[in-house]
Amino acid sequence: MIHANREAEAIEWKHQLESRFENVEVTVSYFGPVIGTHIGEGSLGLGWYKP
Repeated sequence: MIHANREAEAIEWKHQLESRFENVEVTVSYFGPVIGTHIGEGSLGLGWYKP
């Protein structure tokens, strides 16, 4: 999870995903100022990869 000034929502989404998908590990981080400028405050994002 990555967010732009929505940490509480990102953490809630993390808990929902981890409870639904038992083999998933979710980390929470934030958008930096360059990306945040383009997507705007309040954005949430989700990215994933399969090892």
